[in-house]
Amino acid sequence: MSGHDDDANDEEEFDLDACEAEGTEVARHSVETDGMAGSCSHSAWYWQGRYWGWSTDFDACGPFDTLLEMIGESEFFLLNEGVWHELSSTTVAHDEFVSLVAKVQPADLLPEEPMELAINAQRYVLTPKGTLKPLAG
Repeated sequence: MSGHDDDANDEEEFDLDACEAEGTEVARHSVETDGMAGSCSHSAWYWQGRYWGWSTDFDACGPFDTLLEMIGESEFFLLNEGVWHELSSTTVAHDEFVSLVAKVQPADLLPEEPMELAINAQRYVLTPKGTLKPLAG
């Protein structure tokens, strides 16, 4: 069976301590804001052969069969306007990671004006059409 399995979710629980000891963080999304909500961090982990999401703001989620499912079915990698986003992955090829992030952005949340962010310490702009373009310089 592929995809998110709700039955498996009842049997398997996310254990952050075990995940940090035994698993691998495969992607991270940090959000910086000056607003009342403050800053937060979201992570995608590969642990026990599945992908899990962990966040400082949301409940853990998973397991998922693929990283795309984890990123797409959680809100952990959404790029909203008005805050600074830094995303990174040391285990997924850079171009593949940029593509994954672009794929999961909902059309109704795309920015009205291009917005800057960082992916693997490189500056990008998210366009109103949902394209992630590297910035020169």
